[in-house]
Amino acid sequence: YFRYWAARGVDVTPFFAVLNGPRIAAPGGAGFAAGNDALRPYFDEMFSGRGDVATTLRRAQAAANAAARR
Repeated sequence: YFRYWAARGVDVTPFFAVLNGPRIAAPGGAGFAAGNDALRPYFDEMFSGRGDVATTLRRAQAAANAAARR
């Protein structure tokens, strides 16, 4: 992997240097699964290029928060 990218002039060191840094805990807790499921269709739409990103993110957040509170 390293030789492959080095032969193409790409320094991949930064992608691995971050592994030595601090860790962020994985999300979880009560309501997480429901919230995650609720935002998935919004993300699917956003990443397919349909709709305004800022608007879609606001809607995804509202849907996820509502689902997580149930």
